[in-house]
Amino acid sequence: MLTSLLATLALLAPDTASLTEARRFYDAGRFTEVVAAADRASATDPSRLRLRFLAALSHEKLNDAAAARQIYAELASDADPAWADVGRSATAAMDKHLDEALAAVDRSVATDPSLAEAHYQRGLVLMLRRQYEEASASFDKATAVDGSYAAAHYYGGLANYRAKHIDRMAKHFEAFLALAPDAPERTEVESIMRTVRGR
Repeated sequence: MLTSLLATLALLAPDTASLTEARRFYDAGRFTEVVAAADRASATDPSRLRLRFLAALSHEKLNDAAAARQIYAELASDADPAWADVGRSATAAMDKHLDEALAAVDRSVATDPSLAEAHYQRGLVLMLRRQYEEASASFDKATAVDGSYAAAHYYGGLANYRAKHIDRMAKHFEAFLALAPDAPERTEVESIMRTVRGR
C-alpha cells in the first residue's frame, strides 16, 4: 500500500512542479519560459489544461494573439466542459464579445465551481466590462479555491481597489507580493498600497 502511494506521488510530483514552475515564470513576467514549460508538459499531465491556459495568457502578454487564440481554441474543444467554456470565454473576450465571454465563463463556473481558472477568467471578463464589484467577487473566489494563485491575487487587489474594498484589496496585494516577489507589477502594487495607507 505504502509503495503504491509513493509511486503515485512520484508520478504526480513532476507535473505539480511544472505548474508551480510555470506560475513562477508567469508571475515574474517570464512569459516565453511559461510557454516552454507548457510545451514540455506531457499529454497525461493532470495540470496540462492549466498549463495550456497559462501559456495562452502568456502569448497575450507577448502580443502573440494568434498563438493565444490557437490555445484557447484547443481548450474550447476539450472534452472537459468547464475548460471548454473557459476557452470559449477567452476567445470571445479577445474579440471584445463580452456578453458572450461572460455567458461562457458563467457556464464554466456553474459546471465546476472548484476550477480557480474559471473564476479568474470570469474576473478578467468583468474587469473588461468595468464591473469591478462583481470582478472582485470572482477573484475572491479564485483565490479561495487556490490561495497560491498570485495572478488572481493581483487582479483581486485591483478589482477590490476599484470597488473601494480597501481591506480586501490589501489582503490580495499582500498575498500577491509574498507569492510573486519578482513580479513586474510589484512597484505598481507597492505604490497603490502606500497611497491607500497614507490616507
